[in-house]
Amino acid sequence: MENPYTPPRATVADVGSPQRAKSPKVIGIILLILSVFGIIGLASNAFLLTSENALMENILEQQGLGRTYYHFSLILGTLTTFWLLYISIQLIKYRDIGRKHFNYYLIFSLISGPLNFAYQMSVKPEGTPFAAMLPGMIGAVIALLFYVLGWYYLNKAATKACLN
Repeated sequence: MENPYTPPRATVADVGSPQRAKSPKVIGIILLILSVFGIIGLASNAFLLTSENALMENILEQQGLGRTYYHFSLILGTLTTFWLLYISIQLIKYRDIGRKHFNYYLIFSLISGPLNFAYQMSVKPEGTPFAAMLPGMIGAVIALLFYVLGWYYLNKAATKACLN
């Protein structure tokens, strides 16, 4: 017969370390790819703006936008693209600063996107059909959905806990 006062012989199983959330790395890699494409697009736009050719003048005339707008958007695009590159690197390294800057970038996009669209609608030439702007609008909505999904996954409690 066993002694009722002896401690039980149960052992604690090795639970192991909790797995890190994969969403920061996945979102970081997607943002890295987007920022690399953004840098390539900026380089081609900078080349078009610095060269005095008929193609650039034709593009500006068709869209009803002036060189000032293009210079401004090129500068702002450069800053935001490199900001996105910084965010992606920080998320790949599982740093919380990447999540915070992603949230700031989302707020910036929510403000600048509609302002940019409103400006473009106000200066478009009279004969330009609304359907010509539809691909850009669809792309903006898809990007916004991606940012909102990224915000949702990056701000989960489990994801925040795995970031340094």
